[in-house]
Amino acid sequence: MEQDAPGEFFARRIGCHAQHGADVPGLLPCEDAFLIDGLGVTEGAYDVVTDREAAKAGLGYLSDRERAILYMRFFEDMTQSRIAEKFGISQVHVSRIIRESCRRVRDATCDWGRCEKTRAA
Repeated sequence: MEQDAPGEFFARRIGCHAQHGADVPGLLPCEDAFLIDGLGVTEGAYDVVTDREAAKAGLGYLSDRERAILYMRFFEDMTQSRIAEKFGISQVHVSRIIRESCRRVRDATCDWGRCEKTRAA
């Protein structure tokens, strides 16, 4: 199998015609863009990954019930009323748990752990 010329693989990935060199226009979707213009650009999904990893540490400071409630609300998209039914508590209480749990996770992860952390009782 023949090896791709420099830039050919990248060009195929973004649906452009292959051209060689970092200074050749037409390699990126914009007509007047250069390959070099697309290199070193921060990927937006990295922020999501960074935020999730930072939040993991803060989640460790919550009780199992608090983590379960946050998971149901934000990952299973359950309503507060449905969560309340499941736990046998009021919707208002679920709202308070979510608010307080989010605050504690935020406090535990702000500035990459330079904030005071509080453990779940």
